[in-house]
Amino acid sequence: EFRRVLFRSAVSRLTSAQVQNLSTDQLRALTSANIVSLDMSGLATAKIAAIDSADFAGLSTASVALLSGDLLKAVSAAQIRGLTTTNVAGLNVSGISSGAVAGLEDVDLGVLSTSQIASFSAANVVGLTTAQLRSLDTANSSALGTSGLVYLSTAAVEGLLPAQVQNLSATQAGYLTSAQLTALS
Repeated sequence: EFRRVLFRSAVSRLTSAQVQNLSTDQLRALTSANIVSLDMSGLATAKIAAIDSADFAGLSTASVALLSGDLLKAVSAAQIRGLTTTNVAGLNVSGISSGAVAGLEDVDLGVLSTSQIASFSAANVVGLTTAQLRSLDTANSSALGTSGLVYLSTAAVEGLLPAQVQNLSATQAGYLTSAQLTALS
């Protein structure tokens, strides 16, 4: 009934306080069209999980850009996986959970900017798969930074593309562990 009563225009006029007061059942009842109109900045982190992946995939680029800090940490891998490449490119990934990074498709990871990649935490870097690393161009693989490389598994280092390895600076190579260096040879 809640779903049928609220129209997209009504949802877009909800204040941040009203959005915060929506129950998880009310959020689940909203249609994809209503979710698109929702002011995500007013949503409590615990309620992000109430938005199913299909509805989350319908978020506008502007709504996705509002996800940051604790809100972004609450986003699941399944929700991230449903986003369009354009929406992923607009994410403020600083503070993204390692689980959400795992949800990024290889092609989506490849569209992130160097500043987005540079903002990855150690936990984000640890979770990168070989396929995800290979999707990064040389500038983005360099954006992992010197200390970020330390967190790559030996399997991930072994899977780096020749161009990515050749692009490593002497400083970056100096941060690699002996096991990682062995994996490169």
